[in-house]
Amino acid sequence: MHIASRRWIAAALAPLVLAGLWLPTACASPSTATTGGHPTASTTVEACPTGTGTPIEHLAPMSLPCLGDGVPAMSVTAVHGRPEVINFWASWCASCAAELDLLARAHAAAADRVLILGVDSKDDQGAATDAIAAAGATYPEVLDPPGAFALKLGVVGLPATIFIDGSGTIVERVPGPLTPELLAAALSRIGVTGLSIVDS
Repeated sequence: MHIASRRWIAAALAPLVLAGLWLPTACASPSTATTGGHPTASTTVEACPTGTGTPIEHLAPMSLPCLGDGVPAMSVTAVHGRPEVINFWASWCASCAAELDLLARAHAAAADRVLILGVDSKDDQGAATDAIAAAGATYPEVLDPPGAFALKLGVVGLPATIFIDGSGTIVERVPGPLTPELLAAALSRIGVTGLSIVDS
């Protein structure tokens, strides 16, 4: 390149560099972007449970960042005083949207009888919070951009749901989409019955 041309390019870029408009640096991926040190959500989800809980069988300890207010991270390899439903999903998974709605209804019907936990896996945080808001889901959610927790539980495709009783024993695994019938049957196996979760 001609020396004069290089000088012209440098002169043209200098104001942009000084203004911070052109900085050749790596950007954080949307799924791991944070505000004030931990993730924020564009919808109101419940705070994650606190404490270490009762370990889930055969799982080494692991924590994941929580969406919404409350504790910044949750011990996901434990149950927290009640049976638990762990739903692995992502906004790019077409069949996961219906599950968000179904689980939102189950959460409203169950109150505190069961903990429903969403695990947003290999996803963009902004897209995930939009999907949560669209479904009106308020149960606790954690973020797992690498999908490490899913792999720990042997989940290889989304959606997938794990049902765990209050002692930390994995009772049921449902690969693929849930239906109201599948959900009700699996909930009964962990001691949660009588919920009104039929399609509205």
